[in-house]
Amino acid sequence: MTQTARIVIKNSFWLILGEILSKISIFFLIMMVARKVSISDFGKYNLAMSVVMIFSVMNDLGLNIFLFRDLSRNKNQVTRYVSNVFLMRISLSILMTIVIILFSHFCNYDPLTIKMIYFFIGWIIFVNVTYTFRTPFKAFEVMQWDAVISFSDNFLRLIFSGLFIYLGMGVLGVGLAYFLAAVIAFFLGIVIYYRLIGRLDFRPDFTLWKTALLEVRYLALVAILVPMFGKFDSLILSYFKGDESVGLYNAALKLVWMLVFIPGFVTQAAFPKLSQLAFSDKSKYNRMICYLLKVNLVFTLLISALIFFGATQIITIIYGAKYGSSIFLLKILIWCFPLHGLNGVFIYGFSAMNKQKITSIFIGLAIMINIAFAAFLASLFGHIGVSFATMGSLLFLLCLFVIYGFRHKILSTAVLKFCAEDFNTFKNLLTFKQIK
Repeated sequence: MTQTARIVIKNSFWLILGEILSKISIFFLIMMVARKVSISDFGKYNLAMSVVMIFSVMNDLGLNIFLFRDLSRNKNQVTRYVSNVFLMRISLSILMTIVIILFSHFCNYDPLTIKMIYFFIGWIIFVNVTYTFRTPFKAFEVMQWDAVISFSDNFLRLIFSGLFIYLGMGVLGVGLAYFLAAVIAFFLGIVIYYRLIGRLDFRPDFTLWKTALLEVRYLALVAILVPMFGKFDSLILSYFKGDESVGLYNAALKLVWMLVFIPGFVTQAAFPKLSQLAFSDKSKYNRMICYLLKVNLVFTLLISALIFFGATQIITIIYGAKYGSSIFLLKILIWCFPLHGLNGVFIYGFSAMNKQKITSIFIGLAIMINIAFAAFLASLFGHIGVSFATMGSLLFLLCLFVIYGFRHKILSTAVLKFCAEDFNTFKNLLTFKQIK
């Protein structure tokens, strides 16, 4: 096995291990909150988070992918890049906070939802700033430390939430738990970064700021648009059907989003290699994209089928009988899982080729369709209509990517055909033994 193969496989192992442990913590957190609070309060919790997550893109603007991509190519510039991205994120956090506060008061949400929004603002600021220190671990291919920070954040969030709910703080205690866990993870990230990577220079390099903002203008659109799926849905449902409908819808949706790390870890682990091949060897790049699509398709369809047939047992065991209306929603939304995995390959693959412009256009079109159909169907069919709108918009996005891929010869029917070799080990996929 080559040195490159060992590094990629090791990093893939740490990525998936960190995601599994984090998702387990999130799974128990969601289950605990849904069972211990009313469906209406669970809806307020998800509504507050959706509001913050929609505007949290102002705190990123594509800087994560920009930092990851450029550090993978220029590791000797780590102090300059990380320091300035850190300062940019602090500045953007102030703007984001002002916008969220104004929006939440304009919408006249109830006092509990407003308080939850405040806690989630603090949470998302620390999470996004911590990503500034986590991204170099991926670029330097020491991803075990990224896994440590991710798991610490999610595990502490679970422990604090359980404690505060036990103390009678209800769903408001969950918001406080998110904030405290993110603060601790932030300081943990700084300590590990200083010990392993380097230090920070707090003198802003405005030349780099200008360069970064120019380069990420389409990355920013991608970063802004991708998180929108499933976030406007909650706002739309809250407006037409109330907090309880939001709670039922998110009970199913969160189970689906918890699974996206399965296709995502392969794509993320391959991203540094995709970035290198995109301009050095187009043929290998194209073949790697096709392999990633096939691997994701097989595993996501298998998992989706299992969850579809076990939806009744899954919802009952996790949430209890009061969430019975979420069973049919899960049967619909689970088919967003393979669509999300396939779209993720194109999003990362096109970012490696610096094709963020076309990606942002496609995602923007899909988002507009999602919002329009969700608003129309929510008024008629409630959360069921919104579920179909979400799935339909993801399918529309995939169709756009596939058509573009064939027209620009990134995809080909010859490479996309399945053969026995496609089911070899993960090592063969990422060491290019199949790619000639």
